Amino acid sequence: MSPDLFFRIFTPVIFFTTAFDMDTYMLQKLFWQILVITIPGFLVNYILVLWHLASVNKLLLKPTPWLLFSAILVSSDPMLTAAAI
Repeated sequence: MSPDLFFRIFTPVIFFTTAFDMDTYMLQKLFWQILVITIPGFLVNYILVLWHLASVNKLLLKPTPWLLFSAILVSSDPMLTAAAI
């Protein structure tokens, strides 16, 4: 099975089950706390990954691919961590 087909099949299923199981009352109640924790955590993680890529520089990339690669790592890391649980 090709990776593109795999993600096109399973990504909507994952989004649907997550949205279906979500407690909207708790989300409304905890929305600002989630934002206060998530935004600084995302920025710190993004800066640390970017700093590590700049210091190691084994891939010999320009700054724009560093930014894109660190954005991909930072955004996919929580999903991979949650999937492992």
